[in-house]
Amino acid sequence: MTASPRRHSVPLSTVSRLVRAMSATPTLTGVIRIAADLGQRLTGLPTGVLVIDRHGVRVSAGAPVDDRYAQLFAVQSRSGPWLETFATGVAATCTYHEAQDRGWIPLATAMGYGGTSSVDAVPLRVSGEVLGVLSTFRAGELTASDMRAQDAARDFAEVGLTVLSLRHELSTVAEEAEAFRQHLRQRNAVAIATGMLAERLGVSTQEATATLRTMARELVRPPETVAQGVIEGTVSPTERVAAVRRRSDGEGHLG
Repeated sequence: MTASPRRHSVPLSTVSRLVRAMSATPTLTGVIRIAADLGQRLTGLPTGVLVIDRHGVRVSAGAPVDDRYAQLFAVQSRSGPWLETFATGVAATCTYHEAQDRGWIPLATAMGYGGTSSVDAVPLRVSGEVLGVLSTFRAGELTASDMRAQDAARDFAEVGLTVLSLRHELSTVAEEAEAFRQHLRQRNAVAIATGMLAERLGVSTQEATATLRTMARELVRPPETVAQGVIEGTVSPTERVAAVRRRSDGEGHLG
């Protein structure tokens, strides 16, 4: 098999730049592409990254961009040790012959084409949860130096995924907080409008509430929208009185 490219010294500035780029990237696809690039630079070996989101969608990437390894990177989400490593959270190694024996024909074919004798897969974790797998593809023996480089690549990939996860969680919290604030504003608008109707029409709070609901039905608008119109004066007094008269004629009812 053709020997894989080997690692060379990677400038700290390059590592720093790629880590910053990962942390600033807003998409999962962007993060794993940079993680694969950084992994390949650190290990000197073709590196793949597979992430499975909470909906079961599998997203994969690999580096370097080379026709010899394109099949290897594509097969990550279809067959091979990756799904087992994802499910168990345990690192795994799969040789060319093991891929054949286990019936992972697409993987064996891709390994043969890419000159790869073994796949080394390690889980990627965020807050203790396995979100994906980082793997390297080699043609020779796994050395202690290879393992250290792979560990570094895994750690940096987890940094990128953690930042992306935190960004998503913060965005979700902000959306929920805004929805709660909007709900409070609507409730406050209804309370204020009810008080205004009770005072201006000389009715009880319960009757004013029923009037507001009747107006909402007649105007085909949500009660919160009608309440805001009452407060802002965009719902005219004539419409308010008409609503009360309709209730008195039996077309409305107290709620």
